[in-house]
Amino acid sequence: MIELDKIERRDSRSPAVRADTKEQLAQKTQVSVVFSDESSDRPSSFEITSQIETNAFETTETEAETATSGQKLMSIRNPSKNIYRLLAACLFGFQLGFSDGAPGALLPHIESWYDIGYAIVSIIWLGNSLGFITVALGSYWINEKVGRYLMLTLSPVFILAMTTIISPAPPYPLVVVAYYIGGLGVAAGLAQQNIFVSSLDRGHTYLGFLHGAYGAGATIAPLVATAMISANVQWSYFFLILVGLSCCSTVCIGWSWIGYKQDMAGFEGEEGDAAAAAATAPVEGEESLIKLSLKNRVTWLLALFTMAYQGTEVAIGGWVVTYLIDYRGGNPDQVGYVAAGFWAGLTLGRFLLVAPCQKWGPKRSVVVLTIFLIALIILTWLIPSIIGAAICVSFAGLVMGPSYPLLITVATVLVPRKIQVISITVMTAFGSTGGALFPFLVGITAQSRGSFVVYPFCLALCGLMMATWLPLPRTYQRGTHGQ
Repeated sequence: MIELDKIERRDSRSPAVRADTKEQLAQKTQVSVVFSDESSDRPSSFEITSQIETNAFETTETEAETATSGQKLMSIRNPSKNIYRLLAACLFGFQLGFSDGAPGALLPHIESWYDIGYAIVSIIWLGNSLGFITVALGSYWINEKVGRYLMLTLSPVFILAMTTIISPAPPYPLVVVAYYIGGLGVAAGLAQQNIFVSSLDRGHTYLGFLHGAYGAGATIAPLVATAMISANVQWSYFFLILVGLSCCSTVCIGWSWIGYKQDMAGFEGEEGDAAAAAATAPVEGEESLIKLSLKNRVTWLLALFTMAYQGTEVAIGGWVVTYLIDYRGGNPDQVGYVAAGFWAGLTLGRFLLVAPCQKWGPKRSVVVLTIFLIALIILTWLIPSIIGAAICVSFAGLVMGPSYPLLITVATVLVPRKIQVISITVMTAFGSTGGALFPFLVGITAQSRGSFVVYPFCLALCGLMMATWLPLPRTYQRGTHGQ
């Protein structure tokens, strides 16, 4: 039995000893892990017993390595530049949220500007989706050939290119191309930022900050866009703000990540584990790691969950305004504030609920939050009042907020470290694809059926979330964080 509360977080053993431990774990062994709850009067335990087969990457392998070898974790102060890297990551998240939160308020005005319908205007999300898929298909090659520094630095540069193209309101096909370029940038940078932040000590807390910054950007964007539209400012000028944000993000990320290889040498994480893997398994190469990632059951469950989650998130944020205009008689110049309420709820959920959900248990937390989300979506659909719908939409954002940070934390525990870069890139790409593809499908269907179809779509996606989350192993118990 291994009592997790007594495991030392730092590993003073030599690399050779750690290599021996990994070789032993590769053989068929039995691992028993006890989770104890010190907060209660009497201890409670939950045993996980699993068989680790040779050359098989089962979900408990990472737990066994954590329990037997300990971890030397980075913090925001060690190396010293990590605090600036975290701040740059949050600025990047804010930039992405500001970009994703705008279409909901701008969509009716884009339609009228180009004289197009729901189906055509939704192609911007399809272009975005193709950008994510492009990066996902070449994730390992891009990571190996381009390198982490360039991937992180070029990510806001691609978004800068997107916003520069859109700001003068070019012909609509160029807008679609611009969204494709933006999709490349988001997919290239987001997975890397998630991996870095989750590798920090208290990473679950900082993931809440990162994705809370995204929510803050998505909250402010509809407010700014609606205010500009109300003042008769051309809709495309909104993207000039994103041009400035992209420039700032490029400079901050580029500076903060200078010298990262030297800083992170000696810490367990992506770089340390890559070196260890090279030392202990020199025959493993690009093809074998990709195969291991694609054969990992948890990778696909979490990828499908992320796709459904972000599809629901962006569909609600992108189409709720149009629905309220079409079916509730909302004023196009004012109802954009409802989208801001949704993103504000999502932001509060990520800042306030992530830590309590970690303590209660990520698996049960996400299940309960998804049930509440389903109920709130139904209420938003059925309540005839704009104010009532706006309140329900805001609470829907609140209960959605914690799920994504919890997902990333669970992924860093369940997915073996040597394939985390590929696996989390796949998850992120699937999520971003869902966030682009499903709003596009809503638009195509709304063209003939009406914009109310956003709600049946979202309910179906919530069902997919439950179907892919419930089969995950129960790796947490109250009081444990997986760090």
